[in-house]
Amino acid sequence: MIRDASMAGSGRGRSFLAARLAAYRGQRPRRAFDNLVETARRTPWPKSRAPRAGAPSIALVTVSYNTVELTAHLLFSVLRVLDREAVRRIVVVDNGSTDGSERMLAALADRGLIELLHNRRLPYHGPGLNRAVSHLARTAQDGGSVDLIWTVDTDVVVLRRDALTAAVAALSAAGGALAGEIGGEELNLLPEGTMYLSSMLLDPRLAWRRGVRPFWEHGAPSVGMQRSLRDKGETFVDFPFYRDEYLLHLGQGTVDRLLTRGDENNRYFAWAARPRSYTYHYSGNPNGPALYRRFLEVFSTEVPLLTPEALVAACSAHDALSSLT
Repeated sequence: MIRDASMAGSGRGRSFLAARLAAYRGQRPRRAFDNLVETARRTPWPKSRAPRAGAPSIALVTVSYNTVELTAHLLFSVLRVLDREAVRRIVVVDNGSTDGSERMLAALADRGLIELLHNRRLPYHGPGLNRAVSHLARTAQDGGSVDLIWTVDTDVVVLRRDALTAAVAALSAAGGALAGEIGGEELNLLPEGTMYLSSMLLDPRLAWRRGVRPFWEHGAPSVGMQRSLRDKGETFVDFPFYRDEYLLHLGQGTVDRLLTRGDENNRYFAWAARPRSYTYHYSGNPNGPALYRRFLEVFSTEVPLLTPEALVAACSAHDALSSLT
């Protein structure tokens, strides 16, 4: 196992996640049943798939729910900051958004920039990710294979051009199942700490197979998967996505939108409405507000008015942006 204890995550981001996990430590009967259904429904990765020679092919998956601006920021940063060929496929699952996300995402899909999967109802984050990865597993059988899958939350933006290549190199060198930033042991879920799902690179040959749990409908959807992989002795790579400012994670972007829209029927609304002294936690990065302001300045120059047409044009441009750190 590769672990850099000297670069443990800090302060606000850790306390935020610890509170979230403590709130959902036990699964209620309905949720447990739903997760059994998710396990049965999951399409495992084809056993015959072996890594190809050369640079691995990567798919990004994300789940959108009423975060039209944040999702636009993420996709713009992926398509313009990273190397154009860094991500082969982008799969976006929309969980029944009603804020204009569907029109924006449909325009990106029509241009061939993303693959869009619709959910008519809200199955929450974990099941949304399961649908995306199972979609990739099915298409792998038809010649659309990728070697690695990168799960990214919609409230993440890419800051450095080498964000993905550096993470891939670390995961490949270790022969690991997962690469991502690992929180400290104070999260009290796994002895080695818990990896943040907001940016996690996984090898589906190891992580998306029978005997390893899929993503849960849970406050921390990847905890079951991580526990399964730990039990099997798989290697985790503690990669500093946020500590070294490869990416910026705003933190609780979706739940902030729940409050803004007054979405009281959402089962996470009460948790989102708890008292707090900040909107975004930036995973504890004190430079977070300044980095986000800089990103927004670049984005507003490229997309002066957030319309589907303007976003498609900005995302389709072939000139790469400089790193934003």
